[in-house]
Amino acid sequence: MFGRYHKFLGEQSIQHNLRERWHRARRAWNDAVAIEGSSYPRIANQFERGEKLTSMAEFPASFAAQLQRYREALTKPTIFRWQTASPNPAMGRRGRLAERLSGRQRKPLSPVTADGYSRNLVLLAGYLVKDGVPLEHFTSPTSLLDPDLLVRGLERMQTDILAERAGHRLGTPARGDEPAHRDPNEPLPIVTAVAYSVLSLAKYLKPDAETFAAIKSIASNTRVRRKGMTAKNKARLSQLANPGAKALLLNLPAQVFARYADVTKPTFKQAREVQDACVLAVLLELPLRITNVIYLDLERHFHRPVGNAPGKWLVSIPGHEVKNDMDIDGEFTEETSRLLGCYVKLFRPVLSAQPSSTLFVSKTGQVKRRTTLSTQFCNFIRRETGLQLNPHLMRHFAANNWLDAHPDDPETARRLLNHRSINTTLNSYVANRQRRSFQQYHDLLDGIKLASGEAPKRTFDFGRRRRGDAK
Repeated sequence: MFGRYHKFLGEQSIQHNLRERWHRARRAWNDAVAIEGSSYPRIANQFERGEKLTSMAEFPASFAAQLQRYREALTKPTIFRWQTASPNPAMGRRGRLAERLSGRQRKPLSPVTADGYSRNLVLLAGYLVKDGVPLEHFTSPTSLLDPDLLVRGLERMQTDILAERAGHRLGTPARGDEPAHRDPNEPLPIVTAVAYSVLSLAKYLKPDAETFAAIKSIASNTRVRRKGMTAKNKARLSQLANPGAKALLLNLPAQVFARYADVTKPTFKQAREVQDACVLAVLLELPLRITNVIYLDLERHFHRPVGNAPGKWLVSIPGHEVKNDMDIDGEFTEETSRLLGCYVKLFRPVLSAQPSSTLFVSKTGQVKRRTTLSTQFCNFIRRETGLQLNPHLMRHFAANNWLDAHPDDPETARRLLNHRSINTTLNSYVANRQRRSFQQYHDLLDGIKLASGEAPKRTFDFGRRRRGDAK
């Protein structure tokens, strides 16, 4: 019955998260009906993976302790330029130090990224245990720096995940914004992520040159260099091909502020809605990465008119806070600057009682988590417009708008997105250029049709003659 219920949800329901809707019914059944002493069965979670991997707690304590030290090293800032490869042991002590200091400066990772690297290493070890490697083998993360074991674990991971996805599990209907098929020879994104996590570990532990080169080669071979956007992003961005949908999105921030134009003492719900509108306004005019959006600070990043006078807000983000180490210097229009000023003065104080200079502040006065702000933005856009968008798509939206209007000026699109290389911009929006080529070709065909005037009369009859017709 629960299986048929989930099938019914997939075919009939307009709910967004069908799996959670199914879980609510399952949990209600287990809590209220299938209680202890009842003859009714409990409904198991049929979305769980069939076989769980080894958790961190099951590995030797030394493995977890050294992994924690590795995580702390990734997030520790340094002013020196350390070389990634191992120094030459034949040199003296001073020579080895000088060689290590001659490399590229290592930018410290965020705690979230470092945690992700650690989880990926545990995931690899779990698949190796599943493939028959004894649990006692992993006394240290160094045991993962074996090229043969790395290939073995990555192949087992690829095989198991693809088999799981291909299996007939409950609740996996095809989604409209996902590709219809995947090349089985193409490494999964998680496989690539795990391979590069091992490469990061090798840079930290510095094995011998041969081992390091082998690990680097394995990681490079798992990386799929794609051109253009993913199928999911293309499908979601196609929602904005309609001029009406595009205008709806562009006008949304002003409409939300107009909704509360007479409010003098806003509620928390109203302030949160205005905050969402401000996030959209920022992304429309300054297509930042979401990490830079959450860290926007009124004291460090903005230059506002003196005395809260009308005028444009200037934005300046130093390169060390940006993914590619490139400074960001931009400005907002006077309209958006006015909306941001209203948000900061009237609505922002309602969101947190704690003193803070963060623009998009949380209840505790701290910076919002990236996933929190992203989810908040997605829900706001879907609730107000019916569109399914995420913050990163606003960068694609900005580049597509410019390239549609100025196909011969990708340099401006590069500067808008703050790409280091023009090739990054060209490779990311190759579909835009191809679509533009088809439009130009269709315009050419229309011109030929118009120039030909009336349709020519047929001079030959190639139809089959009926039997008995005169020759």
